[in-house]
Amino acid sequence: MRDLTLLARPYELPNDMPIVQPQSFNGLNLLPVQLNPHYTDYNPPGHNGETREQRLAEFMVLNPATHIVAIVEATALQYCENTLSLIGGEQGYLFLNGKKEIIAANAD
Repeated sequence: MRDLTLLARPYELPNDMPIVQPQSFNGLNLLPVQLNPHYTDYNPPGHNGETREQRLAEFMVLNPATHIVAIVEATALQYCENTLSLIGGEQGYLFLNGKKEIIAANAD
């Protein structure tokens, strides 16, 4: 499947803003996490807006028990035999209850 975001919980993260209004933001709820693709913690000089990490921190204030898996460009999640693996050679991140943990590259 091209987009695992559809397999996750309903879209609730602030960067899940569609170009065209969909009929709903319901996912298939097959993965018990919020997915945050295209994650970056880069903050360019002169940028006065919120970073992706700040947006996720705000989300966690209202949803502290929600697991958020953030993956960067050139990575993907592979779900096989009840195991979710990060593939692509770059690290990802797990956000939960106000904390950010590194998911090692090519880890389950």
